Amino acid sequence: LAAAFVGCLTFLLWKASLHQGMERLNDLISLESDKIKELVTTVIDERVSDMEELKLHLEEFPQVSENLWESSIDFYIRKNPFFKTIKWIDSSYVSSENTLKREYFNHSIIQSQLDIARNNGKAWISDILQLKSEEREMYLILPVFKDKVFSGYIVASAHIDIMLRDILKEVQLSKFEVAFFEGKNQKRSFFKSSDELPKSISSMREIPFYNSLWVVKVWPSTELFNKYGFTLLSKLIVIAGIILALFLFSAIRARQIINRQALMLQKTQDTLKEQLGESSRHAKELRLLKEMTDAIQLCPSLSDANVPIATYCALLLPGTTGLLYLASDLEQGLAQFTSWGMATPKAHSFPF
Repeated sequence: LAAAFVGCLTFLLWKASLHQGMERLNDLISLESDKIKELVTTVIDERVSDMEELKLHLEEFPQVSENLWESSIDFYIRKNPFFKTIKWIDSSYVSSENTLKREYFNHSIIQSQLDIARNNGKAWISDILQLKSEEREMYLILPVFKDKVFSGYIVASAHIDIMLRDILKEVQLSKFEVAFFEGKNQKRSFFKSSDELPKSISSMREIPFYNSLWVVKVWPSTELFNKYGFTLLSKLIVIAGIILALFLFSAIRARQIINRQALMLQKTQDTLKEQLGESSRHAKELRLLKEMTDAIQLCPSLSDANVPIATYCALLLPGTTGLLYLASDLEQGLAQFTSWGMATPKAHSFPF
């Protein structure tokens, strides 16, 4: 307890020396997470606006030539490098004369997302998909209606890693680490700025956009955390506290060991006394059994043995009462022979 008290006191002093620095670090992390949230939301909105613009052209000018369509796609892909592809998919799930199954990996998932977007009649953002090449991507899906009649989809696939790394160029990654999760439960991280584990201090922000929800977690890099968490004063406090706690612990622990050894010795003595008492009881019982045997052998007849048997039964079984019956061949039953521990037992027999 003394060592624990010193440890707690050291901890409180250490916390006091770091409190101001940790507050400052927490403010920096909070500001950085707000900045990342704003950047991600802005970029996603801009990309969806680009696709909405392309969708508007198709709805207003349904007879767009294939060359004009391809040049428009090239323009948006050059404008946004993280766009992998931009495809037109008709109502039969056919794209560029190829079926959806051959065109897209995870085609069944994409088809279900297309159906949802069509039913909602507005922009839809798919879940994060893991490709065979270890890449991650998502799809921006816009259903297109011509004269209020559904005609197909504009589907843009986006490189998640490229998009987020481009966004995080404006973040001080030398000072902060970032991880993105899909959904509130945060079961799966789809992007990490590095493999460094999160620190005890971090900031999280939910990023809702359209039908999706991302969660961004920001924590300080090891260098930044050490800068605020291990100052010279805090190191001195910790070292002094540890030395004092170890000294008290060693001294008190030595005393406890001595007391424990004394207690174990006392328990050993008590055990030996108990064993000695048990041995004495066994020796007494053996002596009484021998005396009873000798007394019975001195009786001239069986009927005369009832007195020594009753006497020694009372000595061998103290605190009990009992009756002894003998089998009689003549009467073909059990007849009462003697008793102990009771005044005048009622005589009775038991037939076989």
